[in-house]
Amino acid sequence: MNQNITDIFIDNLIHFSQRNFSSEAILHAKKCVLDYIGVTLVGAKEYKFEEDLLLDTWLGQKGASTIIGRTEKVPSPTAALINGISSHAVELDDGQRFGNIHPGAPVISALLSIGETFDLSFKDLWVGVLTGYECILRLACSIQPSHKLKGFHATGPCGTIGSAMAVAAMLKFNRSQFKSALSTACTSASGILEMIEGDTQLMPYNAGHAAMNGVVSASIGKAEFKCPADALGGKRGFLNCFSSDANLDLLVDFSGKPYFPTNYFKLYAACGHCHSGIDAALKMRSQDLFSIEDIESIDVETYKLAIQGHDHNVIDGVNSAKMSIPYSVAVALLRGSASLSEFNEEAIKDENLLKLTSKITVKENEAITKLAPAKRISIVTVNTKNGRFSEKVDFPKGQPENPLSIDEIIMKYRVCAKYSGLSDKQIRRIENMVMGANDNQSISDLMSCL
Repeated sequence: MNQNITDIFIDNLIHFSQRNFSSEAILHAKKCVLDYIGVTLVGAKEYKFEEDLLLDTWLGQKGASTIIGRTEKVPSPTAALINGISSHAVELDDGQRFGNIHPGAPVISALLSIGETFDLSFKDLWVGVLTGYECILRLACSIQPSHKLKGFHATGPCGTIGSAMAVAAMLKFNRSQFKSALSTACTSASGILEMIEGDTQLMPYNAGHAAMNGVVSASIGKAEFKCPADALGGKRGFLNCFSSDANLDLLVDFSGKPYFPTNYFKLYAACGHCHSGIDAALKMRSQDLFSIEDIESIDVETYKLAIQGHDHNVIDGVNSAKMSIPYSVAVALLRGSASLSEFNEEAIKDENLLKLTSKITVKENEAITKLAPAKRISIVTVNTKNGRFSEKVDFPKGQPENPLSIDEIIMKYRVCAKYSGLSDKQIRRIENMVMGANDNQSISDLMSCL
């Protein structure tokens, strides 16, 4: 009897999880976890008020899993939910451009909550991270761009499946448990892009609920609930519901290069679609070609998928600013930075910044669209009283083709951790745990520091 796409994908994931991972692969997992910790600590600080209210509901019941940035321990699904929200709250978490997805927020949130509950080791964590990333990135890439065009936020639907498979790999599920967990995750998957519109706080919820549903789906899988034959490829399965042109080869053939190293790490606290524009603006600013006062208008040419939801000039809140290409380019030109302090309540009230934002128009360049997502190009043209100045960026800083060094990732973590209120001693202890060589150390030891 021929295997269906669900069976083939599960077999590939199980085989992948049982690999003898290279030191290079393990180092990549460590970078992902350290980066995740830094941005989640910041998110926990920024969302403290909202998370206080969440914990005043039934979600605040006691459990065995740590909420990062807090002292409370809650059941693992709740920890995965809240940590997932925090990790995506400030738009500094990692992503992958081909899948239009943020892998770390759902995958690592789920893994840490379960790893602490079961007192697992860092060695188990690395297996979960690498398998979860391989799953989530292959799945997201297989269903884009139609997934986004249908209105879905891949971090939610694919994040649910990726986090469930990450937990299954970390806990060494048998094949029946893997399939039950994946099937449950397929029917639990959701997340729509309308949640990015305006001054919303529900986009990070898409990441948090994916982590939570991944944990719950893995629990159902561990109990081996009976499941349909083909939850992925069936007529009413995940692929047909969430996409119109899925590339099954990515799920069937694992023989080529792995997908887990294809994620990018962010330097700027804005949506990834804004980053090439930010880099172009920073390059022009560094050349001192014109004064801000002389700017009459600015044109940003980019690819079609970057425009919808990201071309707005009216900024009605911090989250709106993070999604706006005009605001991101304006703040880079005016302040020479696009860090956390450029995306806060004080910054978005700066009249000079808002005036410059209003002068920026974003439009599609069809030639650039044809090159996406292989390249995330932006051409920024500044029109002044004295002439026109343009800068083009193919790969913004942090993309695999223009990567952050290990030192830059560590520095980003330190800045985030310091911003969140950790002491230098705490910062170094966490860093040494994650980047150290003791893979037998308990995940619980790490969580006690967070």
